[in-house]
Amino acid sequence: MKRVVIFLSLAIFSYADVASDAIMCDYGESCLKRYDTLLTKLCDNGNKEACNTLSKLYYNIHDSSNGDYYACKAGVSEMCHSDSETTDSNKSGETKDSINDSISNSTNNEINTEKETQTCITEEERMQGCVYKEIYEDGSYDLIPYKNGKKEGEAKTYYASGNIMGERTYKNDKQEGVEKWYHEDGKLQFETTFKNDKHEGVSKSYYPSGQLQQERPFKNGKIEGLAKYYFENGNIEKEVLFKNDKMEGIARFYYENGMLQWEATFKNDKFHGSYKQYYKNGNIQLATTYSNGKQQGMRKWYYENGKLAIEIPFTEDEPNGIIKYYTLQNKLVQGKYVTEHKLLWQITAQKGKLVNGKCMSGKALTNSHLTKVKNDIEKDEINNWHTLCQ
Repeated sequence: MKRVVIFLSLAIFSYADVASDAIMCDYGESCLKRYDTLLTKLCDNGNKEACNTLSKLYYNIHDSSNGDYYACKAGVSEMCHSDSETTDSNKSGETKDSINDSISNSTNNEINTEKETQTCITEEERMQGCVYKEIYEDGSYDLIPYKNGKKEGEAKTYYASGNIMGERTYKNDKQEGVEKWYHEDGKLQFETTFKNDKHEGVSKSYYPSGQLQQERPFKNGKIEGLAKYYFENGNIEKEVLFKNDKMEGIARFYYENGMLQWEATFKNDKFHGSYKQYYKNGNIQLATTYSNGKQQGMRKWYYENGKLAIEIPFTEDEPNGIIKYYTLQNKLVQGKYVTEHKLLWQITAQKGKLVNGKCMSGKALTNSHLTKVKNDIEKDEINNWHTLCQ
C-alpha cells in the first residue's frame, strides 16, 4: 500500500463546512473515519462531481480495493457493486468485508508504530495539539508536533527503515536549540544550533566514517569567522574567512597531502588583492593580483622548477600590454644536457584585443595564432603555446 500525505483544496467542491480544511491522511482509524464522513457528506449534498473527484483521488492514492470500498460506501454508484460481487479493480476475488478487515489490520499496525499519537487532520486539531506526519517518495517521513496551530516541541525525521534521520526542536513555530542529522547506520552526519529560527554557533558535518568534514561558525543566521573543511584523512582541505555570510580576508586551499594549493584575499565575496597557486612540491605555479574581482597588473605562470613560463599584463580584467612566453629546452653543451630558459614569442595586446605577435626567431604570428592565444586566456588555459613558432 502506498503511503502519502494528502493535501486537498476543497474549495472546488463548493462545500462550505469543509472548504478551508486540508486532509492529511496517514491511514489511522480516525483518518479513515474522517475521510468516510467527508465523502458521505459530499455525496449526500448532491454534488456528484465533487463526490466522484474526491473518491477517485482516494481510490488512486490508496490501494485499489480499499478505494473501491470507501468510494462505494460513500455512495459513488458507478464504483459500487452488490455485496456478492467483487470490484472491477479487485481481481483477486476479495469481498468488501475482507477488504474492510485488511484496512482494520493495517490501521492497527500503524497506530502501534506511531504510539497512538493524534495525527493532524484539520486546522482545529493543530490548534488543540497533534503530530503532523508527512511521508516522502523514498519512504522517509517527518513527525512534527503542533500546538495552538504552530510547531511546538521535538520534531523527528525517519528513514524508510525506521532509523532516525534527524531531530530538531520548535518553539512557537521557530527552530530553537540543537538540530542533528544522522547517516542511516546511526552515525552523526550534521549538527548545528538555532536561536530564534536562525543558525547560531558552530555547525559541523561528518563523513560516514565519523571523521569531521567541515565546521562553520554562524552568527544570527550568517557565516561569521573562520570556516574549515577537511579531507577524510583528517588533513585540512580549505580555510575561508567569512564576514556577514560573505568571504572576507584570506582563503587557503590545500592538497590532500597537506601542501598549500592556493591562497587568495577576498573582499565582499570577490577576489581582491594577491592570488597565488602552488605545485604539490611547494613551488609557485601562478601569481596575480585582483581588484574588486578583476585582474589588475601582471599575471605570471611558472614551470614546476620555478622558472618563469608566461607573463600577461591585465587592466580591468583584460590583457593589455606585451604578453611573453618562455620555453625550457634541453641543449647539449660540452657533452652534457643543460636546460635553456629563453623567450620564445611575444604578443601585443590592447584592451583585450591581440593586435600582433612575433617569434624571437623573426617569424610573424598569424591571426589564427592570435585567436588561439586569446581564446586560451579567456578560458584560463595554456594549450601547446610552445608550438606556435614551429
